[in-house]
Amino acid sequence: MLISHGRIFLDGPKELTEQPLYVRCLEVMGNRAAGFIDQALRHPHILTAAVTSVLQRTPPTLEWKQLQDSCFGTGSFQAVSADGHLYSFNTLDGTVLLDGSPPSRLPKAILNHRMYKRVFGACNFEASWRGRGGLWYFTCCAQHGALW
Repeated sequence: MLISHGRIFLDGPKELTEQPLYVRCLEVMGNRAAGFIDQALRHPHILTAAVTSVLQRTPPTLEWKQLQDSCFGTGSFQAVSADGHLYSFNTLDGTVLLDGSPPSRLPKAILNHRMYKRVFGACNFEASWRGRGGLWYFTCCAQHGALW
């Protein structure tokens, strides 16, 4: 999961060797898919821990359900928090979604705002957004010891 997440959010130049490494990781995950899914079904708290490593605001207890296709279970799980937010996790490629959207970076309209620049300078945090009751962004991980 962290390799998939890191490919998107780690700062710095991307090495040419990164793509083959990522493909190899997906191959290994595919070969071990049944074991990962079985462990997630037996110990669903590991799904919460995995999602929390990306979204630090994840509630400590979530009731995970495996998504099903017409006949079989898949490698994807989802849980709805007490406040109604949907958390999704794909055990095969490490994709984490909150309310159907992956974490992203802040939009330029916020980064260029004079108040944002005064407080945070040129920092562009990994963030997610929620649209209920108005659109607002929040950091996925603590910045300077706090979640914003």
